[in-house]
Amino acid sequence: MKKLVAVLLVWFLLIGGGVTIISALDTEPEPVGNRTIVVSQGDTLWTAMERVEGSEKFDGHQIINLIQNMNDMDGVDIKPGQEIILPEEVK
Repeated sequence: MKKLVAVLLVWFLLIGGGVTIISALDTEPEPVGNRTIVVSQGDTLWTAMERVEGSEKFDGHQIINLIQNMNDMDGVDIKPGQEIILPEEVK
């Protein structure tokens, strides 16, 4: 009986943890504030995304999509000297 309870507890914890991970990925990042940066040589939207506080809590593609929307961008190309708007933080 103790083994059954232990197995059920472990199963419940694993399933519960999986639901939490899946629901976190389904959450859209919400921008908090914004700032403008000037793109430097070698910058990409990915490196810009890494400057956003809280971005590690989301799929990087979600943050990149948010940056594209904030800047009315169709693609991912950015150029040195270009100014782009980034969220200060995402929640």
